[in-house]
Amino acid sequence: RRTVITVGTTLIFWQVLIFCLSNITRIKVLIKSACTLATEVTWCAWPKIARLTYKYSDTSRLPCVVCDTQLALCSCPFCDCAGSSSLASTEQYDSLVSVEGGLHSCQLCTYVAKQKSDMKKHLYKHTGEHPFHCHLCPAYFTQSSSLVRHVRNHRGERPFSCANCSASFSNKFDLKRHMRTHTGKRPYCCAQCGASFVVKGHLLNHLRMHSAERPFACGQCTALFKLEQHLVRHMRSHHANKKP
Repeated sequence: RRTVITVGTTLIFWQVLIFCLSNITRIKVLIKSACTLATEVTWCAWPKIARLTYKYSDTSRLPCVVCDTQLALCSCPFCDCAGSSSLASTEQYDSLVSVEGGLHSCQLCTYVAKQKSDMKKHLYKHTGEHPFHCHLCPAYFTQSSSLVRHVRNHRGERPFSCANCSASFSNKFDLKRHMRTHTGKRPYCCAQCGASFVVKGHLLNHLRMHSAERPFACGQCTALFKLEQHLVRHMRSHHANKKP
């Protein structure tokens, strides 16, 4: 659907992420002022993405709020509407990736991909972009598949069912993890003691017991903990009745 906003209308939008080509940094722009140009807000035709686009009467570029660089409005990869996704720009992609022998090499790290689509997903880690927005809440994601799984949780959809019991899940990864409770498979093993786990996260927690790492710090005292649940237990027993 489309909503045309006339000149002079006050615009109060969510933060729009614009990627500055010169600074290679993410810039947050909050538009909350009287509109002086005719502006059109377009919802992307792709079912699960809502994008705001700005069509100015005299220019197709937006100024960076940090430097004088003019930022082009790029095309949405799913339909013909305009958007502000920097990685849709050939110029932006070429500045971050070198292509040789059919391989796409990231210029910011050692990652190499055969497919351009895989490289784009990787680049979101560097740019901080999350182009896939949930239309039901403020959540946003780097991959469309993550958005699809998230929306299923909103709708209560659980299309992946266990063949051995009545359990059902919103995504195949949770189903795969659940199946290990039936098969007894524990693929994540500790190299130091041989302990095995169903979930990778459980192995990571276990490995901290072998190390001196204590990444969970109490914000009200100097206590440090290896596991998050230990920090939670500490907060409840030592600081639950204290005012911040």
